Amino acid sequence: MIVVKITLNALSDKHLEVTQTLLSLIKTVGKEPGCQNYNIFCDIHDQNHFCLLAEWKTKEDLDHHIRSHRFGVLLGIKTLLQEPLNIQIYTISHPRGMEAIEAVRAKGVPHDKDIGQFALNLRLSSPGRNVSGKVTAAISGIGKITVETAMVTFDKAYCDAHKGFISGDFVCLTVSDNGCGMEKEIQKKVFEPFFLVF
Repeated sequence: MIVVKITLNALSDKHLEVTQTLLSLIKTVGKEPGCQNYNIFCDIHDQNHFCLLAEWKTKEDLDHHIRSHRFGVLLGIKTLLQEPLNIQIYTISHPRGMEAIEAVRAKGVPHDKDIGQFALNLRLSSPGRNVSGKVTAAISGIGKITVETAMVTFDKAYCDAHKGFISGDFVCLTVSDNGCGMEKEIQKKVFEPFFLVF
């Protein structure tokens, strides 16, 4: 499969003409032999910025299209643009679908847990919270729970030394308190739905 990505920036006073030209190509090019997909997108932040994405079955199909009058129409709008067309052509030998996403997500992020569930449990278990007539006592008196975030980078050396870690940039969420601590059995349950520490 061949994927063609073309980006273009219309002159602000030529937006309508560029839009009309691009729209005229959608149906006709989409019916050309070997064209599997032909879409045009407009940037929601800049209405003069367009992206054309097309998929072609073979290089020969794409070559036929490039020699066509229709592609000539696209090249002909250069006087309506702020800069020349940016054309990128990608050859994809092994397209992958949702199974690739699921395979990566199944591996998870190092120590990935349901942070939302943890935060809810933390709120439900907060000092003084009355649930079913019970008052929490994990932090006696005036307690303090601190939630901090930071950007961290795990390089290859760090990942080699810490089994299960993946190199890259991540957000680190740190939750601490001045409570009396939790037993190991309770620590294992903090990510379970609606687990309360009483």
